[in-house]
Amino acid sequence: MILYGGNLDFTLLFQVVRDKRTGKTKGYGFVSFSNPTDLAAAIKEMNGKYVGNRPIKLRKSNWRL
Repeated sequence: MILYGGNLDFTLLFQVVRDKRTGKTKGYGFVSFSNPTDLAAAIKEMNGKYVGNRPIKLRKSNWRL
């Protein structure tokens, strides 16, 4: 999967969190970047940008796919 934001282009893994009963998204997910500098660039460029009517909130975590 390729994530594109402005002039950023990353190869990544992702998981969207869904409600087990309904299958609907819970409004958040996890993204794993192959390069730590890509993470820093994504946080700098995309944090606070809107997707639809919701702002993106980016934070570093220790999540693993």
